[in-house]
Formats: sequence, C-alpha cells, structure tokens
Amino acid sequence: MAGALGTMTPEQLSKIPGGTPPPGVQPNFVNPPSSAPGPIAVGAVLMTMMLIFAGIRFSVKAIVRHKATPDDWTTVAAVASATLVCESLVYGFETTDGERF
Repeated sequence: MAGALGTMTPEQLSKIPGGTPPPGVQPNFVNPPSSAPGPIAVGAVLMTMMLIFAGIRFSVKAIVRHKATPDDWTTVAAVASATLVCESLVYGFETTDGERF
C-alpha cells in the first residue's frame, strides 16, 4: 500500500479519507459545523475589556498626571499589537476556504 500511495497525485490523495468514522456517525465534509463563533465572542469580550481599561489608564494619565511615562508607550504598543492579533484571528476564521476550526 505504501508504494501505491507514493505514486498517487495530490488530487487523488485528497480524496482518501483519514479513517472510517465510528458506527452511527455520518461524515460531513461538505459543510461541517464551525467552532469559530466561540473564540470570536471570547476575543470580542476580552478586547472590549482591554480597550476600556487602557482608555481609563490613558485618561487618568492625561487628566491627573499630565505626563506620559515609558510604560504608557509600551501599553500603547501592547494595545495595538493585541488588536492586530485579534483582527487577524477573526479574519482567519472568516476567510478559510471550506476549512472549519
């Protein structure tokens, strides 16, 4: 069998299932259920909390202290980085070609 698999084209290999499903399970390769809404919802809640707390921090620094320190600039970088990571994850969940997570 190993020799036969080595001579198959990628198109032929893509049609071979990884294994047979257990008895009573019907495989659904056309439109399988997605688990993307869960991580997207959790990410949205955590992103909202982060933006609220970072906004409070920056407003206190601007109104009360009237001075920004180096840790404020690293917080700005962290907020920007976390926002980009969250956006890229949502984009990845939304744009996969038929693949489901």
